[in-house]
Amino acid sequence: AEMIRKVIERARWGEENKPARNYTFQEHVVVEKLDDNDQVKEREERVFQLVRIEDEPYLRLVQKDGKPPTEDDLKDEAKRETEFRKRLAERKQGKSDDEGFRFDRELVSKYRGQVLGRDTVNGRPAYVLHFEPKSDDLPVRKRVDRLTNKLAGKLWIDAQDYSIVKAEGSLIEPARVGWGLIANFTQLDFSVQMVRLDNSFYLPQHLDAVLRGRVIFSSTHERRIFRWTDFQKNETAVQKGSTR
Repeated sequence: AEMIRKVIERARWGEENKPARNYTFQEHVVVEKLDDNDQVKEREERVFQLVRIEDEPYLRLVQKDGKPPTEDDLKDEAKRETEFRKRLAERKQGKSDDEGFRFDRELVSKYRGQVLGRDTVNGRPAYVLHFEPKSDDLPVRKRVDRLTNKLAGKLWIDAQDYSIVKAEGSLIEPARVGWGLIANFTQLDFSVQMVRLDNSFYLPQHLDAVLRGRVIFSSTHERRIFRWTDFQKNETAVQKGSTR
């Protein structure tokens, strides 16, 4: 309990101080469509550059399958940016129901945990913690709860500042989003690795996830691989509006 209290405090510190605000980076995303034997049948790779729009982070497409975006890609990108600006405006007016993932007391209350021991991550000591849902009938207050209520896995927690530095997890039973009308996942396995910047805080470095199920009216079975690179501290990174 004392360890988790410190982890929550550390997460709250990150939300309040936003130490990543002065960093830029690139996000590399690979989406692999898989067949029933987990073999890749389609592959797409995109690279995004982080910029800031009205002081909020936005990932702008800069490359697709190793080439600059086509005219059609740029049209799609313009629509995506317009939607992003619309959500920003709704959030400022208090009209948005956009519910992000937050590591807080409400989230932690869903799980029972057990300290498995100690490990070393990126040369720093870490505690290893197993977590699993307390019951199969947890309350659903936000859309994301339909997933988090059914996740189990392990966390690696920095033994010095109590940041989460690594995580692995999977669904222990199928999860439906929007009563199954938006998505119905039968498999979700993920692993996340963090990187320490400025010797003071962590940002994601890579994330691997395998999804199987149905999204809207289409079946999906895919692997998504995210890599974050080229972290650069830049005091002028905050941009007002589009740089285009």
